[in-house]
Amino acid sequence: MENNPKISVVLPVFNEEMYVGEAIESILAQTFTEFQFLIINDGSSDASEKIIKSFKDKRIQLVTNVENLGLSQSLNKGIGLSQGEYIARMDANDIALESRLEEQLSFMENHPKAAGVFCPVQKVDEKGMPLDSVEGKYIPSEELQTYLFYKCCFFHSSAFLRKSFLPKDPYDPHNAAEDYDLWVKLLFHHELHILEKTLMKVRDLPGGLRFKEKCRQDYLKTKIANLSYLALHPSEEECKIHLSLENKSNSMENNPLDKLKWLDILYNANKTHGAYKEPFFTQKLLEHWNGIINNIQNPGMKLKYYYLLSPLRQAARKPLSRTIKLLFSS
Repeated sequence: MENNPKISVVLPVFNEEMYVGEAIESILAQTFTEFQFLIINDGSSDASEKIIKSFKDKRIQLVTNVENLGLSQSLNKGIGLSQGEYIARMDANDIALESRLEEQLSFMENHPKAAGVFCPVQKVDEKGMPLDSVEGKYIPSEELQTYLFYKCCFFHSSAFLRKSFLPKDPYDPHNAAEDYDLWVKLLFHHELHILEKTLMKVRDLPGGLRFKEKCRQDYLKTKIANLSYLALHPSEEECKIHLSLENKSNSMENNPLDKLKWLDILYNANKTHGAYKEPFFTQKLLEHWNGIINNIQNPGMKLKYYYLLSPLRQAARKPLSRTIKLLFSS
């Protein structure tokens, strides 16, 4: 193992005997070779540890949890033991393409204000064969904070992080959406980026953490918690409306008037508190606002009246002809 490695790869493992060997091989085959490889066996009861020990490489440092601590605590433990300037995340059922570390390191060295860089991932099946899906695609850095307001747009196992920008014990062990929670916090102080090139293969296996009910619930709670940056404390109905905004296709579900009111609340709150970068925050609100307005067929008097008062109406700069059509439609 390097005395002063540039990168520490942190790989938590819990009962991944089918795939952990391939994951380890993909890291050992990297074109960038000066790294510390921390593998945390998180209380596995299968052959995972035996497989890990079968690899004889001085860069590997095996850490064994006597009992299963969970992903967040294992990651915090690995980061605490890391010696590298950068932390490269890796999951035990994924595969890193051979230039992953080299290309992410090069990017970070050229972007000193960045807390981390991610990459798109190729989805693969259980045998590692490509599926017709590339996810976590490139989004301009300046727009990422607004995207995270609605949903997580990064793949955790593709993360390459600057250790000095991370808080102590960066992952919250009480939040099963620990990565989403961390990215939101980092983006209020630092830059995050996504490369355009796919550098990972990811197995999205049934029964994985993202399919667990607690993970889904904590993901939703994190989305609602983001509203605290706008000093908003939504009602139960407002929470439902807000969560529906993740998919613009749901713009016409429920009461369009209530959705318009909620979008205006978000708009006014950010004008007051300036928590989210503009014009990107308002542009995303307008995507939702226009989706509702453009699809209204039979607006009632309440909606017509509210339309005239809506703060987002002026921001939307709707043509006068569209306003007349809406106001005088039956």
